[in-house]
Parts: sequence; structure tokens; C-alpha cells
Amino acid sequence: MRGTVRAFGVAAAFPSGGAGWAATGQPGFLAAEVQLQLDDEQHVLVTSSWASTDHFERWLASPAWPDLVGQIRGLVSGKPDIRAYRVVDVVEATP
Repeated sequence: MRGTVRAFGVAAAFPSGGAGWAATGQPGFLAAEVQLQLDDEQHVLVTSSWASTDHFERWLASPAWPDLVGQIRGLVSGKPDIRAYRVVDVVEATP
């Protein structure tokens, strides 16, 4: 989900374990991150990882998804920009 978000609202919409993390209870959910753009904290990128495309699509079709969108509607300008990507490589730090 990408969108222009009032930065003060990010903490309210996505507190640890709060309603903004409704996906955490969904089958196949692995992780999520909220990132603020360094030079303009009103631009926010929310990414999530799923066990499969099918799990992600079921999340978008679940009743919890429109509930979440409704909760953040006042914080996001426009509709959430949903894009799905396939991981092709992972690089991790070496000890």
C-alpha cells in the first residue's frame, strides 16, 4: 500500500498490534513494515510479505481489508496503490 499520509496519523493507524495490523491474524501473513520517506515524512510506504499470492489475494478479499482501508481513509489521499511483487533474491548481512 502506498499513499500520501499525514505523518502524525501513521502511529495511530499502525500502532504495534493495533487495528492497522489486521493482516497479522490472516493465514499466510509473514511480516509488514511501515517506512517514512526520509525527505518528506508525509509519504509512507507499507509493505507486507505473504506465504503465497493466494494468501495475499484472500487478505484483499477478506472483510478485514475494507475495514482497514476505512480506518485509514482520513490519513491517505486517494485510494491505496496496491502492487504485488515476487521475491527473486534476498541479500542479508554477513557476521
